[in-house]
Amino acid sequence: MPDSSLPRRTFLKTGGAALLSAVIRPGIWPASAMPQEEARFVLRPDPRSGFFSIGSGSRPLIHRAFARVEFEDETCNSYDDRYKALAVKNGLLFRDARRKCDILLEALGQSFDGTILKLTVKNASGTSLKIKQIWPVLALNENGGGLTFAAAKENVRILTDEWERCYGNGGVRPLLSSQRHESAWDIHCFDAAGGRSLSLSYLDIPNAKLSFSLENRASKEELDLIIAADTRAGDRGVRVPTSGSFVLGTLLILVGQGDPTDALVKYAALIAMANHLEYRRAAPTGWVDWYFAKGNISGQDILDNVEIIARELKDFGLEYIQIDSGWQLGIETSPPPHNVVAGGPWTPNSKFPHGMKWFAEKIRAAGFKPGLWIRPFQAVKGAPERAEHPEWFNADGQMDISFPAVRDHVGEITRTVVQKWGYEYVKYDFVAYDLFKEWGPKLFGHHTAIPEPHDASLTSLQAYRKCMEAMWNETKGKARLLSCNGVMPLTLGLADAFRIGDDVGDWERTLRMGVRSIAARYYMHGHYWWNDPDCLLVREPFTLEQAQMWASLIAQTGGIVFISEDLRKLPPERLSIIKKVLPVYAPHSFPNSYARPVDFLE
Repeated sequence: MPDSSLPRRTFLKTGGAALLSAVIRPGIWPASAMPQEEARFVLRPDPRSGFFSIGSGSRPLIHRAFARVEFEDETCNSYDDRYKALAVKNGLLFRDARRKCDILLEALGQSFDGTILKLTVKNASGTSLKIKQIWPVLALNENGGGLTFAAAKENVRILTDEWERCYGNGGVRPLLSSQRHESAWDIHCFDAAGGRSLSLSYLDIPNAKLSFSLENRASKEELDLIIAADTRAGDRGVRVPTSGSFVLGTLLILVGQGDPTDALVKYAALIAMANHLEYRRAAPTGWVDWYFAKGNISGQDILDNVEIIARELKDFGLEYIQIDSGWQLGIETSPPPHNVVAGGPWTPNSKFPHGMKWFAEKIRAAGFKPGLWIRPFQAVKGAPERAEHPEWFNADGQMDISFPAVRDHVGEITRTVVQKWGYEYVKYDFVAYDLFKEWGPKLFGHHTAIPEPHDASLTSLQAYRKCMEAMWNETKGKARLLSCNGVMPLTLGLADAFRIGDDVGDWERTLRMGVRSIAARYYMHGHYWWNDPDCLLVREPFTLEQAQMWASLIAQTGGIVFISEDLRKLPPERLSIIKKVLPVYAPHSFPNSYARPVDFLE
C-alpha cells in the first residue's frame, strides 16, 4: 500500500499507476493544428434512384444509403417514387413531385480524410410543416446498403458516448460484444489490427438530439448504420414556416490512422476549432459541502470549514469555496442518491441568516473565491414565480424554456448570483433532467418535460441552447460556470467546466461513475472545457489506498479538483492526500500531455 507520507511526485506516480494504467504521454499534434491530407471523400448517387454512397475511390465507406424525414402526418424516404434525385454542387437534391418537402444533402470537401455532411429540409408546400425526426443517413442491409470499416470484425472496437454526464455505460467495447451499439452525439470505431479509426459525429453545435447506431450482420463485413436526429419541440414536430427550411446541424465523418488515443485528441481539436472554443489550461481547485451535507448545511458549517481550509490548504493552491444545494428556501428531501429535490425561489433560508452576499464577502475576506449552486430550470411548490407565471411551469415546477421571458428569468437568476451577490463560481444542475424529465440511457427513447412548448419553431435543444446562452452572457469574464447534468455538446462554448460523470460515492460507484467517465471522455479535457470527474473524497469507507488512487487519477488527468469533506472530522493522514494533489497538474505541453488510458482497446 502506498505510504500517505510519500512526497507529492512519488505519490502521484505510485497511486496513478495503480488505477487504469494511466500514464503521461507526450502530445503528438498541437491542438491548434488540423490535418492537411488531401480531401478524398465524395457523395455519389447510387444507380438505384434515391440512394447515395459516401467515400473515396471505388470502395465507399457508406454505400446505398438513403435519407428519411418524419412529419407529424407522414414519413418520406429519399427513395420514394415521389422523389427525383438531381445532382447539384457538392451533393444531391431530392425533389418532391408532390411539392411537400425537398431534401438537399451536401458533402462539403475538407482538408482532412473524411467529409462534412449537411442536410436541409426545404418546405415546398403552401403551409407550415412539422418535422419530428430526420435520418440523414440510413445504410441498411434490407436495402442493400451498409457501412464497411474493417474486414475482420473481431478486431473492431467501438467507443460510445452518453447524452449528458456518463452513467458508466459509455466506453470502449468489442464490436462483436453486442449485436447493436447505440451512442449519443458521436460514435468512434477503431481497427485494433490495422490502426485505422473512424469518427461519426456532430461538427456544429447540434440543433437536434443526435444518435448513432451500428448493427452487426451475420457472415458479412458490412454494418447497418443509422444516424438519427430528433427535431421535436416537446412532443410536437418543430414547425417550419411556408417556404422556409430546416437545416440540420452539420455532421462529421473523420477517418484516421495510428494510435486511437491520439485519434480522439485530434478529433476533439477539430471540434474545438470548428466551434471556436478556447483552450483551457490549469483547472480550478476548490471545496464544496455536498458529499458530507447532502443539502443539510448551514452557514456556520461553511465558515467553520473555511477557517480550517485557510489554515491547512490555502498555501497548496485551493482557490474556490462553493456552497451547494441547501442554502436556498426551496428544498425538499427525496430518496438517495441525490437526497434532495431543490429549486427556486433563489432566496436564502434560515440557516444562512445574513444573506448570500454576506457569505460571499466572508469567503472572499478569508482569501478565497466564493461559489454557489443553483437549479435554474425549476421552482418548488409555493415559489412566487409559479404563482405569478403559471404558464411557465409544468406540474413538477419545470420551466418551459421556449418562452423568451423564461430565458430572461434564468439570466436574471444568474445575474443576481454573480453581479449582485458577488459569486465567482456558479454550478448549475439538473438542466438536462428538467428538459427531458429523464436521466441517462433512458434518453435513447423520446422524453420531454414540456409536451406542448410555447414556441414550437424551436427544437427543444435550440431552446435549451438559448437558455444556456442567457446564463453564459451573465458569467463570461465575471465568474466560472460549471455545467452539472448538462446536455453534452449543447454546452460547448457556454461553460468553463463540465461534469463528465454521475455522482460518485462508495468505491464501486466511484469506479463506475468516476473512473469509467474519465476513461471515456479524457480527450475532451482542455479542448472543450475542464473535465469535472466529480469530487475528491478521501474519507472512510474508502481505504487509504482507494483514496490515494482516486486522488492520483484526478490529479494526473488534469480535471478540476474539488474536495467535499467536512474538514472538522477528517483525520490528518487523509488530509495529507489532499495536499499532495494540489495544485492541479498542468503539463508544459498542453493539452495533449495529460494522463490517458494505455489499455484503451483492451
